[in-house]
Amino acid sequence: MSLINILLPGTLISELFKGNLVEIPEKEKQKAASATTTHSMVLQYMGKNLNQTLVYVNYPREIFLPDKQMAFLGKMLRACNLNIEEIALINMAAQEENHRYFLANLQPKLVFVFGAKDLVFPEKDDIDFFVPLNINGTTVITSPSLDILSKQDPESKKLKSLFWASLKQLFNLP
Repeated sequence: MSLINILLPGTLISELFKGNLVEIPEKEKQKAASATTTHSMVLQYMGKNLNQTLVYVNYPREIFLPDKQMAFLGKMLRACNLNIEEIALINMAAQEENHRYFLANLQPKLVFVFGAKDLVFPEKDDIDFFVPLNINGTTVITSPSLDILSKQDPESKKLKSLFWASLKQLFNLP
């Protein structure tokens, strides 16, 4: 891999270059601010959304996911005959826009919400985990966080079996 071809996410670039690289006179700043009237947000997600599947997570200290949770998500996707290229992995903790912005721009058929239910559906208190919902033609499944699902304790194993039952029904798996 060449160092020339490395793409860095916008959040990382802004962290690397917190200060100004070039000093801009105050007059120029005001002129540029008055000329800028439109807002265009770049969608930040991992994957190519080839299968029109969004995966929302909530990890405030990560760009996307910690390694352990990424491995668990990868296993889940493979079990459903999917891979990371076919989804759009969105860390809601790292976004300036709300979930509606992603729904409108990525037009998913399926949405998984892992531990981010309150960020994605703050107005809905009655959503049960692992029960597929049809919201405006999109199938939505909420779940506890990948932290909880990836544990090996009895409660997590029970939750995983409920989640797996839901996935088998959704994807018509044996």
